[in-house]
Amino acid sequence: MTAIQRLTDALIDYAGLFPPAGLEMDQAVALYAKHRASPHARILSHFICPAVRLEEFEFHARRLLSPEDPWPLSVLIGHDIQLGLSAIHQFLKQHDDRVTIDVLEARVDTAAQIDEAINHLPESCTVYFEFPLTHDFRGYITALAGTGQGAKIRTGGLTPSLFPSAVVTANFINLCHQADVPFKATAGLHHPVRHRNDTIGCLEHGFFNVFLGAVMLHTHHLDESDLVRIIRLTDATAFAFDGDRVTVSDTWTADADQIASAREWAVSYGSCSFDEPIEDLQGLRLL
Repeated sequence: MTAIQRLTDALIDYAGLFPPAGLEMDQAVALYAKHRASPHARILSHFICPAVRLEEFEFHARRLLSPEDPWPLSVLIGHDIQLGLSAIHQFLKQHDDRVTIDVLEARVDTAAQIDEAINHLPESCTVYFEFPLTHDFRGYITALAGTGQGAKIRTGGLTPSLFPSAVVTANFINLCHQADVPFKATAGLHHPVRHRNDTIGCLEHGFFNVFLGAVMLHTHHLDESDLVRIIRLTDATAFAFDGDRVTVSDTWTADADQIASAREWAVSYGSCSFDEPIEDLQGLRLL
């Protein structure tokens, strides 16, 4: 694979049910099926669905699901982890040959809740815990270290306050790397490169910035200040792809194997649009 293929392989979890798209279930299911059949299907990963809407998902997807090609689901179990796990268990008793549920996403308010939740989690799933980024969050990542579970960062939303700064984002990624905790991101990463969104009134992160920053951190053990520099880049030409290599800011380089290694830890991001990142990559002549 080339460097861009390694970087984008199974990079995007489809979150069409969530803002700003906010599609109805039938619309989101139909679009996910369309994307799975597209020439760029390798970039697509899980369909993100709340646990409480699994039966609704099955109702609209049943004619599209097949045991020969099960759909991968990432299921949101929110704060009530026990309720979410119960809903998943009931769903899988009827439909476990047509879908796979290997990723869960939970929200916690304290590090102690992570410790409590881990005692009840199925071994077949990786759970990504979202926690507040408004204060020192090292305790959350420390609680995840050595558990095999992951962390989740919200990288955007409908208001400027939902976009963490480059410094906070870099600190989150760096702490995850130090603790060997896999991470995924959600929201605000529709485009490859950091840019200003005048509608919302703030700078939006780019998925090149976040994931190539993670790749270079993993490959070169960057200082956190260098990771901040990468996350703040706003010029697409700073990310140069050449066959099986990518170079950032004419300074840091990684080959396809190094990218693949980093992507085992920097896992994916949720996006309510699959078309927008694909169109941008095509515009950059990378697809």
